Amino acid sequence: MENLTGMVNNDAAARVDGLKTQNEILNARDVANYLRIGYTKALSLMKHELPSLKFGNTYRINRYSLDEWLKKREVNKPAAIN
Repeated sequence: MENLTGMVNNDAAARVDGLKTQNEILNARDVANYLRIGYTKALSLMKHELPSLKFGNTYRINRYSLDEWLKKREVNKPAAIN
């Protein structure tokens, strides 16, 4: 019974961690690191292409919004299996 309880607790913790990641707010430096691109390119994307918000002189984007934007831009999508 203890193993089952541990598995349920681990699963719940994983879901909470996933929610924290999705709700994470990223700045240009974070976007650059996440996409493995330069800071200047990340800032340009945030200014002109990404669904970002401007707060004063900084741009921010929700991690979930960035992931959705990336999904829309996928080039080699796997074929649907029927």
